[in-house]
Amino acid sequence: MLCEQCGEQNASANRFCQGCGVPLPIACHACGHVNPAGSAFCGACGAALESADRPPALPHATGVVRGELKQVTVLFADIVSSTELVARLDPEDAMRRLKPLLDAMCEAVERGWLTERDLGLPFGWGDWRGMLRLIEMTAAREGFGDRLAEGAWRLAESVHPEGTRLVYAVKRLELPAHSARALKGMSIGYATATRGGSHHDTRPTPQYAQSFDRRSPEGKPEFAVRSQHFTAVDDSLVLCRFTSERGFGLYVDEPYARMVGAITGWDMTTEELERVGERVINLERLFNVREGVRRDADVLPWRVMHEPIPDGPSAGAYCPPEELDGMLDRYYALRGWDADGVPTRDRLAALDL
Repeated sequence: MLCEQCGEQNASANRFCQGCGVPLPIACHACGHVNPAGSAFCGACGAALESADRPPALPHATGVVRGELKQVTVLFADIVSSTELVARLDPEDAMRRLKPLLDAMCEAVERGWLTERDLGLPFGWGDWRGMLRLIEMTAAREGFGDRLAEGAWRLAESVHPEGTRLVYAVKRLELPAHSARALKGMSIGYATATRGGSHHDTRPTPQYAQSFDRRSPEGKPEFAVRSQHFTAVDDSLVLCRFTSERGFGLYVDEPYARMVGAITGWDMTTEELERVGERVINLERLFNVREGVRRDADVLPWRVMHEPIPDGPSAGAYCPPEELDGMLDRYYALRGWDADGVPTRDRLAALDL
């Protein structure tokens, strides 16, 4: 199915365009008639449609969980302030939020870095009772739960000299499910993100298009710079990522300038609006520099840089240190920062900062 907005050819089963993310027209399963995106019923035969806005109904819960619900793609989850959070959740909701950290603890137990004596209870892979008990202990800061409540990085540092190698984080913030190994735009994007492992500094969305070369580091610093300008402007406009990306575009382009002009009356060009994003990113970097952030903090998780993806469509993908260094050199040059990642006075003067 051809997307009318970007021209991307999509599989017939797609509900959203794989190139730009907009909802696609819906083919009726009963008669084959193609209906506009968002339609609830077929205009030709009246059959109910499974639209992007109304997914298929799920079977009624039976209380028995069968099959795989979700693969865990991170190893540690930060649970600072979890005392207040977990206290408000039922055990199943709390379990979903804390499971990544508990999975990593299983690996630490398997490696012999943690023992039953450390934890205060038997614990290991598949031990759901132990996991639920640890959630309760975290909420109450009881026993080992007191250490869990301090967050992933502090726990890892205290467990073993190499404990932080298990932490899937940048600047101590855990990464989401968008791979830093398979998406090279996210490799440099995560490393240079103001807040660390966030997919709301550099966006993964454009990298899922079939036309995007996600495996090569070439051009990825340029992509990260432009994407970061977009997210800075998007945040300043207080827009939802999904609304803006699907409705107005993936980068700072003419629709955003027209939007600002319509609301404020300002005669702002696309270039001037993008410069707003650049100023925001540089100001954020200055805050980080003040707090000690330099090039050595713009790194990826140890596993991303040293352990290739073992199998699947992206088997063999990773971002070795020398590849990241090359992307950082290019990124800093594009930004007008020095070799240690500090904005230069000339660049700040050019941005009127």
